[in-house]
Amino acid sequence: MMTHVAQDALRSTYREGYGYAKAGVILTHIVDAEGYTADMFCPGDSAPSQTVMSLVDQINRKWGRGSVRFARTAAQPGWAMKRQYLSPSYMTEWSQLKKVRLG
Repeated sequence: MMTHVAQDALRSTYREGYGYAKAGVILTHIVDAEGYTADMFCPGDSAPSQTVMSLVDQINRKWGRGSVRFARTAAQPGWAMKRQYLSPSYMTEWSQLKKVRLG
């Protein structure tokens, strides 16, 4: 369902000759049924969460495992960002502190 809606939106907005970038949808506050803990300040049932989880499971069964996944899950487990341009961590890494010699 969500995939069909996204594809329909793309068909209606796509224009030849423009550059496009990959985009995603982030769903937050999603937990498995066993991990659900009710909010002490906002009591309610987990029915909406169970509906969303069921929908995600249906999409993955139909379109293949990983078609819809949690944002914190890497698309390819072996992927990692390039780290050669990382900023120094002077405040958190003793080994990166500058050394000063006197004399």
